[in-house]
Amino acid sequence: MKYSNLKSVALAAAIAVSTSAIPATANAHTVSLGFVPAENAGEVTFWVGNYTHMGRPGNVPMEGSLKLSGAPGTDYTTSVTEFNLSQWNGNGGKPLGLVDGVNNFYASGRVHRNGSLVSGFSDSYIQACLACGPVTGWQGVTVSGLIAGSYIFEYVKQANPTMDWTPWNNSLSNVFTLKDIDLKGSGPLNVSAVPLPAAFPLYGAGVALLGFLGWNRKRKQSNEQKELTAAV
Repeated sequence: MKYSNLKSVALAAAIAVSTSAIPATANAHTVSLGFVPAENAGEVTFWVGNYTHMGRPGNVPMEGSLKLSGAPGTDYTTSVTEFNLSQWNGNGGKPLGLVDGVNNFYASGRVHRNGSLVSGFSDSYIQACLACGPVTGWQGVTVSGLIAGSYIFEYVKQANPTMDWTPWNNSLSNVFTLKDIDLKGSGPLNVSAVPLPAAFPLYGAGVALLGFLGWNRKRKQSNEQKELTAAV
């Protein structure tokens, strides 16, 4: 199974996570959202991450659930599944297969306010909270029975949630699209939307130059033929 880009689209109020009445002095929050292919066809593993705040470890117990719904046009029965995978990476590490801007994204904007998902950590929640630190703790869940289409991801808080897994803001309810190629299985190492290597633009420029030289040569030959015809 290969990846597709997570679509950061306009947030619908109906799927926004309520974060009212949460004090601003929280120890941590859920600030990242990503997904990787699972082993079997039709399965995807979703990950959410929190950060280390003021030296507090981010490897806290799991809590909450993933609510997944089919967007209009996608025939998928809404499912709610508790997170049952956990991982501690430390210093901004990620679960295997997550790539920033490809299939891993960050909340941005102020805490408990409207926000959006962004590709890079430098543009994320860290802009509003320099003391928050990078993502260190992760919890995940594998969802099966998926088909190609668009889905609404929603993080569902447990009753009496801790600060550590409370969503940073409503950006963590979002919409993304899975294609057929993303649902073939085989695990998190297959990528369908990898950023181009640095050398690729140079390769593209070389191809363009060769194409121009070929066109220019044909143009000259055509002009020469016309001149010969006119002379005759």
